[in-house]
Amino acid sequence: MNMLSAEQKNCLVCGHPLRGRVDKKFCDDQCRNRYNNGCRNRERQNPLVRQVNNALLQNRRVLETVLAGKTESVRISREKMMEYGFRFRYITGMSRHRNGQPLFYCYEFGIRPLENDLFLVTRKKEE
Repeated sequence: MNMLSAEQKNCLVCGHPLRGRVDKKFCDDQCRNRYNNGCRNRERQNPLVRQVNNALLQNRRVLETVLAGKTESVRISREKMMEYGFRFRYITGMSRHRNGQPLFYCYEFGIRPLENDLFLVTRKKEE
């Protein structure tokens, strides 16, 4: 049984003729990698995706700075977090604390609202 189709297919990246499996799309690993990296770059160029990723990374840097040198957690005011550039709209997850209050996450950092516009910032414990 012949594995090549009657119609000649070409590599999606360089255009060279393909040999081998009928469903093959690339002539080698280099072309496959070049194609996949191009797809990721197109996603990154989307202005909304770039804006959200930048905001999330900025929030993570703020939380990392706030917890720098601290072992467990730290209390900080909403005003101070905003001075550091934290944007409360951008989080990576949410759950409920055992007392029922919301617990927001920005990557490995947790943010729990307290009384008087204070927040408790913690780092997730590694499992």
